Amino acid sequence: MAINFRTVQQFLDSYDTIGLTLAANDEQIVGRTTIQKLIYFEDILIPEIKLIEPYVAYFYGPFNKEVAKSLEQMVVFNILEEKTLSGRHEGYLYRVSEKGTPIMSKLLDKYNKSYIKIENLVNICYEHCKLDPNVLSFAAKIHYILNSNNKMKKMNNDNLVKIANNLGWKISKSEINQGVGLLEKLQLVKIA
Repeated sequence: MAINFRTVQQFLDSYDTIGLTLAANDEQIVGRTTIQKLIYFEDILIPEIKLIEPYVAYFYGPFNKEVAKSLEQMVVFNILEEKTLSGRHEGYLYRVSEKGTPIMSKLLDKYNKSYIKIENLVNICYEHCKLDPNVLSFAAKIHYILNSNNKMKKMNNDNLVKIANNLGWKISKSEINQGVGLLEKLQLVKIA
């Protein structure tokens, strides 16, 4: 029996997903938190993405150790450049290196349909909040709470704040509204 390899599903690992996420934003993104949260939403919404490690509650919201390690390795192997930013908030700029450019081209060719989905998600987040890591974090925290407490049919702001505090997350009602706004744009929540 012949196998048609064109119909075989190709899954994206953490390296592929990081690369395509940066490609979707002119090959650069500011902040580890931004990358973590974008990939959190991509992992939920794009079935081709298959991460081995689960997301866990962490300081800035859901965190994936596999994504963190892959990002670090991509810098070590000079596929990505990591530039320290200073100013009001310290952080890092991640951009595709000269060595990484041909790798990104191959990824875009191989995973074009998945890239279009990633690009759409990144564009929605950019249009909503300019990839602000705080808003992405608020939205990811809320989604994580709602997903972890799916037995609760109705979740109000007071319950969200209480559960967030139990996870060590400080989040205000105003921040909840900002996060819910992004979740609505991503069609991850529906407000009645």
